[in-house]
Amino acid sequence: MPENNLTSASEFKMNPYPAAIATGAVLISFAIGFLIATEPVAGALLVFSIVFPVVYRFRKAFIVVYAAYLPFEELFLKFTPEQLYPLFRYGAEGAIFLILVFVVAENLITGRGWRRTKVDLPIFALAGAVFASALVNSVPPAVALLGVKNIFRYILLFFIITQSDFTKKDLNIFFSIFLATGALQILAGLSQLIGGESVAAFFKPTGVVVGDKVLNAQETTL
Repeated sequence: MPENNLTSASEFKMNPYPAAIATGAVLISFAIGFLIATEPVAGALLVFSIVFPVVYRFRKAFIVVYAAYLPFEELFLKFTPEQLYPLFRYGAEGAIFLILVFVVAENLITGRGWRRTKVDLPIFALAGAVFASALVNSVPPAVALLGVKNIFRYILLFFIITQSDFTKKDLNIFFSIFLATGALQILAGLSQLIGGESVAAFFKPTGVVVGDKVLNAQETTL
């Protein structure tokens, strides 16, 4: 009589860990979705705290994508859902700042220290001037930071690159991305010049209401 290869229910053993992880992931996803729908800012912070470790692990790829995203940020934000607006508006910049902090800390811990460049002093002088101006004119820190963030996020990118172990190939890719985005911006500008107000209106950013606050984009076009 042939041996019965079917395993009885009593003998069947299932690894509980994958099931528990999958269940937890589903519950967290529902919790994040609910939090984003009810408290957009808190939901965005939760998503950021979960995603950032992955971003830091693949920071080279993230920096390349971020560099391509920056010139078209306002256009992208124009079509971003209200609940996700804070995440995309400030999340990437927060990630860039934290990446620089972690990179510098890692260099200091491993003994490599701060890698000096010829533009360090002018950049630090600019930051000092901004701080002094905000202090003298009694400008709230948040307002001062928002006023210069479009300049300083490129400075943060510069320091991340100089303080990281980027290869020549990485830098060539980064430079190619800048050239490509520059070409696209030229085409966007020409299309507005030729198409007139109707085309310019498409590129013009708008403010978004999040909760009880209005987050206004800059009154600029690509």
